[in-house]
Amino acid sequence: MTDENERRVVQERVVQTPQGAAATVVDQRTSVLPTPAERATGTLVRAQQVVWLLASILVGLIAIRTILIALGADMKLGFGMFVHSVTQPFDLPFLMLFGEQTKATGRAPAIELGSLVAIVVYLLLALVINKVLELILAPRATRPPLS
Repeated sequence: MTDENERRVVQERVVQTPQGAAATVVDQRTSVLPTPAERATGTLVRAQQVVWLLASILVGLIAIRTILIALGADMKLGFGMFVHSVTQPFDLPFLMLFGEQTKATGRAPAIELGSLVAIVVYLLLALVINKVLELILAPRATRPPLS
């Protein structure tokens, strides 16, 4: 049985021996290959980074939307319309909780409580997804065999 935490080291030496002279080392290369546990950990970390990136972008856009609406920005023009159209599918289920789905159309300043709930829910969802990824992808701890 092989230990998944064992590292394999591969060394390659290129030796040149000129005629009539002693051998000289021209090139020496050492390659260290990662263990299966290290590869699994790398995959886990990358997947978690992707989840947090997507969650951060979504939460950031919802936060910008909330601030723009709270300040009374016109969400029918330019940047306001872009933010509103991108966040609407993610924000709408939470806006409907408080009957706030029409607040963003006017210019009256308002606080969308549904957007604040959406921010919390999406952050918690990202945390749960990362924990599930950890359970699935994290290498299992190796224990020494019982004697």
